[in-house]
Amino acid sequence: TVTASEAAGDTLTTSSTTGFYLGMPIQFYGVVFGNIVAGTTYYVRTIVANTSFTVSSTLGGGDFALADATGTMVLIIAPLL
Repeated sequence: TVTASEAAGDTLTTSSTTGFYLGMPIQFYGVVFGNIVAGTTYYVRTIVANTSFTVSSTLGGGDFALADATGTMVLIIAPLL
């Protein structure tokens, strides 16, 4: 389960951010929430804590604005083109 929080600085929360790195390309699948579009590539912008992170819609861009929501999405490492 991934949770989106606009109020907490546009953060996404998951069980662990172990293995994440800044600029890591990721995609989400499943129930779309928090303005996230399934199958679109996002990039890890900041790792806030061991369970929280922010994403950008472009590599090196600003925080992606999220709407508060909770849902189940699968986070995968996006393929590099």
